[in-house]
Amino acid sequence: MSDENASQVTHLENELLKSRLEAQKKDKLVHLLIGLVAGLAVGFYGANWMNTSTGNAARAAGSAVATAAPADENHDGHNHPPGEHPSGDGGAAMPEVQAKLKAAEDDPSNFVAQMDAAAMFHRINNNDKAIYFLKRAYALRPDDYDALLILANKTFDAGRYADAKPLYEKALAMRPDVVDVRTDLGTTLFQLGDLDKAIGMFEASLKQDPKHEYTLQNLAVVAIQKGDTAKAEDALLRLAAVNGGNPSLGPLRKDLDTLKTTGKIPTH
Repeated sequence: MSDENASQVTHLENELLKSRLEAQKKDKLVHLLIGLVAGLAVGFYGANWMNTSTGNAARAAGSAVATAAPADENHDGHNHPPGEHPSGDGGAAMPEVQAKLKAAEDDPSNFVAQMDAAAMFHRINNNDKAIYFLKRAYALRPDDYDALLILANKTFDAGRYADAKPLYEKALAMRPDVVDVRTDLGTTLFQLGDLDKAIGMFEASLKQDPKHEYTLQNLAVVAIQKGDTAKAEDALLRLAAVNGGNPSLGPLRKDLDTLKTTGKIPTH
């Protein structure tokens, strides 16, 4: 790979991972379970990924044109012409989008081109097609940790939890010291209905980092959903000690009080 291509890959991966870290501040699990009550902002990745050379922000859920990927890859019902951006950029970046998509299709063995195309689909809001190109990139470099993690995150965003699980498992096997990935795997297990394994993952994360805020937050949520008031209470006390201003504390305490008073698991 040329120095220029290597630089492009590093830039893309850095931007993706930076947005991923920002996304931890909008915890996936709590948003899904108590987001409406807590008034948390919608959006998983935030607006960092595409604040790069194109100068446009993106959200986690995406939608874009179906020309580059097979039609059955689009399941989200948000199909837009090439270059259309729901936030209203007027299609200013359409030539660049088209060029990047063409480059990816013309050279499927080009890792950078596949990552570029994935970024374009993410930018114009289409998770499914971003995943399509991320899969192609990952197939070219199956041992690339960053490509693997980006694909896992996007797969989770699309609600494909069964597909996300082995990706997170592989990422965790590659770097078992990364607490965020272990917690993401726990969150995925919760979405698949395995509350006990989810709690086990969160507790393992907390052994590595006892003050990991979003793990404590997730642990409280899952403990409440499991009906384990003692574990939920402990997690909330620890969460409050780490960050008394965490916006999920109030709703979670309310849910725990409801569970204690009625014996019924709160639903939202």
